[in-house]
Amino acid sequence: MPWGSLPVAEGDSLIPYINELIEKYPHSIASQDWHPKGHMSFASTHGVEPFSQFKYGGMEQIVWPDHCVQGSVGAEFVDGLHIAECEKIIQKGCDIQVDSYSAFFDNAKKHDSGLHAYCQELSIDTLRVVGVALEYCVQYTVLDALSLGYTVEVDLQGCKGVESSPGDCKKAIAHMKEKGALLVDQIRSLS
Repeated sequence: MPWGSLPVAEGDSLIPYINELIEKYPHSIASQDWHPKGHMSFASTHGVEPFSQFKYGGMEQIVWPDHCVQGSVGAEFVDGLHIAECEKIIQKGCDIQVDSYSAFFDNAKKHDSGLHAYCQELSIDTLRVVGVALEYCVQYTVLDALSLGYTVEVDLQGCKGVESSPGDCKKAIAHMKEKGALLVDQIRSLS
């Protein structure tokens, strides 16, 4: 949200639209960043500035302001979001040593969240993805879903990005489209 430690400008403006989608679809699944204190993706853990990049565990890593720390107010779903109507919550980023943007797998592809098995159990083959941050959590979830064989609709009206570098959201949208995602709407704002 705009007031959080990792702010997404106008992220709160998505709440009414996402609530409409929760009401519209028979299955609604939410993902929740759920980082332990001292997570490897936190700039404070490494004593560097947020948005710095370096190799960690053989992978490129961006470090973030401490955010969505397990049990903290910042990890709670935003007030007004109809989360009680979601049938499942996937917590991600729980491994202190590996970041996790996607709702399906951590970034090293070592941990499976169980989302794919859950969707298979329900015979879900098409996903409509919304949320924050567009160029990270949304994009990685979309790319993993495509690699698993889902038809994926990215509902851009329900997405906002961090946009830590100008053009990040536009690049993410182009990349998702190139990989086979269907773009549902125009994004409200790219900054």
